This record gives sequence, structure tokens and C-alpha cells, in this order.
Amino acid sequence: MDIETESESLEESIFKTLSNQKRRDILRFVGENKQASFTEIKKSVQIEDSSSLSYHLNTLQTLVTQKKRKIQPLRTRTRSLQPNR
Repeated sequence: MDIETESESLEESIFKTLSNQKRRDILRFVGENKQASFTEIKKSVQIEDSSSLSYHLNTLQTLVTQKKRKIQPLRTRTRSLQPNR
């Protein structure tokens, strides 16, 4: 796989991930707070079912990371998507 194909694949994956409003809400909440617990995210985005939140967090693995029971945005991934200058 060449770099261009890999970049397109990552881009497609990110757009697919962000096609869901709940995942965008989760990402916005985590980004604004720099980190958040599972419970904080669940309350903020109003997801009743823990398994649904787990599913969405798993889908967001390319954009967030989990450290010490806190979910954090991945800064390095978002930088790599910006155009070269």
C-alpha cells in the first residue's frame, strides 16, 4: 500500500467514523474537556446503554485513546490530516 492510498484509507475511515452524530458529540465533549471518564461521557451525550457507548468509543479508536480510565483525544492523528505547508 502506497502512502497516498494509505492516506485515503485513513481519511475514509475518519469520515465514516464521524458520520454518526453521537460519535461527533463524544469527540466534541472529550476534546473540550481534554479527557473524560466513561461515566462523564455517558451522561454528557445522553447514552443510556453502556454497551452502546462502548461500541461508539471502540469505533472512535482512531481519534481517541484511553489512559488511566480516562478517554483523551489523539493529538497526533489530527495533525497528520492537516495539509503540508
